[in-house]
Amino acid sequence: MGYQKLGAKARSATSIHNSRNNDGAKLYYVHTSGKKATSCATPHQTRVVNPGWKLYALDIRNSPTCK
Repeated sequence: MGYQKLGAKARSATSIHNSRNNDGAKLYYVHTSGKKATSCATPHQTRVVNPGWKLYALDIRNSPTCK
């Protein structure tokens, strides 16, 4: 599928909840220093966005572990 860039409101989120039943959500972050990172929100999991990080994109994966 490829990742989907998020809008301004989503990029300022302090947490994200994956409401999917079977699919993982691969999350793409950027830090204020420019460093980038990813993580996986498994089905029905809530993830906190740590200070200094912004969520900029996500990719719904056909796997609960984002593989």
